[in-house]
Amino acid sequence: MVGMVAGIGNFASIVVQNLLLVPIFLSYWGQETYGIWLSLLAAQTMLQTVNTSHQGYVGNELNRSIHAKCVSEFALTMGSNVFIAICLGMLQLFIVAGLVITGSLGSLLGTKTGADTTYAWGFGILVSSWVVTGPVIGILVKLYAPFGHFARGSWLGVGQRILQTLAVAICVKEGAKLLAVAIAYSATSIITNSVIFCDARRMIRRAGFWTCRLNIGVGVKDLGRSLVIVVRDLMEQGGNSGLILMIGHTLGVAIIPTFTTLRTLANTAMQAATILLQPIATDFIRLHSARRGRDIAEILAVAWFAAGAVINIAMAAMLPFVPMVYDAWVRHRIGFDETTFILLMWTVVIKNFGAPITMYLSTNNHLNFMSAAAFFRNAITVILAAIVMIPAGIRGVAMVLVLAEIVASVWIPLRFAASELASVSGKLNRAAIWLAVAEQSVWLGIATTALLFPLCLRLVVEVSVLALSLIAWIRWKNLGAESTKRLLSVLKLS
Repeated sequence: MVGMVAGIGNFASIVVQNLLLVPIFLSYWGQETYGIWLSLLAAQTMLQTVNTSHQGYVGNELNRSIHAKCVSEFALTMGSNVFIAICLGMLQLFIVAGLVITGSLGSLLGTKTGADTTYAWGFGILVSSWVVTGPVIGILVKLYAPFGHFARGSWLGVGQRILQTLAVAICVKEGAKLLAVAIAYSATSIITNSVIFCDARRMIRRAGFWTCRLNIGVGVKDLGRSLVIVVRDLMEQGGNSGLILMIGHTLGVAIIPTFTTLRTLANTAMQAATILLQPIATDFIRLHSARRGRDIAEILAVAWFAAGAVINIAMAAMLPFVPMVYDAWVRHRIGFDETTFILLMWTVVIKNFGAPITMYLSTNNHLNFMSAAAFFRNAITVILAAIVMIPAGIRGVAMVLVLAEIVASVWIPLRFAASELASVSGKLNRAAIWLAVAEQSVWLGIATTALLFPLCLRLVVEVSVLALSLIAWIRWKNLGAESTKRLLSVLKLS
């Protein structure tokens, strides 16, 4: 329960950060400068991917050493991989220097103005501040959970996000330019990371594990083993941060805020769905180990009902009110593209169906599935987006994202899950899958109406809410008696 509360706090801090900063940036900076800022953050995230993926692998190795109570193995893994992480951080600085010296940074960010020197300094400061503390902190924060302090680690992250948000908001409102805001953001990151470092060191010392031993060969070997995760995460970032950079380069940086604000609003529902799914992750591991495939299939059916009844219906019902809320949020500085927003909402509905299957396969370390899903999602996104971006704009990009999610969040997971469940004497619920097809058909109707018959959209949305409610009712009726009993008990407790 404490971990769930911390997860909700983390979700709330992300929502507040988006709600607070977007109108401030647009009011004081305008679309173009805000778009450049988003490009800088996207480029920084792309650069960090190799390091953060390596940190994830190392965190898992350290977790095993902690559970095995093997201090010597912990020390060797920690010391060797902290050295590798620092080297990867230094490599980022060389890449930044190369982009600046060759004059490629402006092209990467989508800027062709004379102010590229300012952006170069801002980018260098953002990357350098992360290199100072990020490589070490990224490993240490992975240790809060195995030492029994998951909630504390989560709240420290929430505190860091709040302070960064306040620092940026105050600077922008006081008239600070991009370079000054980059300095404030970076300084806050260094200070809060230093606090987290001291707290993590104290925690690890109390557990008797604060020791390091360097072996470069071990570090290089672990880096090699983490390459599968690195490649997967690089592909994921290609469809996220890389897509933002592509939009800035092709359509101009002023278009980036239009796309990111619509996507942020749509993805809020996806974050809520993630919170709903977190409690069942351990159940998937336990039931798969016990070869209880039928129970796994029932949990999937419960998750699909919850996502449909709690989130998907609410998403459809709020569509008529979104333009008004959006205009107030962005202070009428960005036009609302209803068709693009509905397409992005549809991608969330598709993800909500695929998320429980993806969680089941991922919690059981199905690397083939994770690699295949990441490859196809991002290959489709990057290649097709590059083709449709100029003739169709961000609407074309949104259509590509729908196709990518159908393949990567539905088709591929279903194929792998069917095989995985068969190995533990289970099978997918065909009725639940056909109900999902019906659910997607409803959203196809909403998107088609928004594109071709916008004047009929409100009526179609009202009919769609009824249709989605009917689908949720049928899902409820198809659940097992034990599942409905547990869901009713949860409702009574709430």
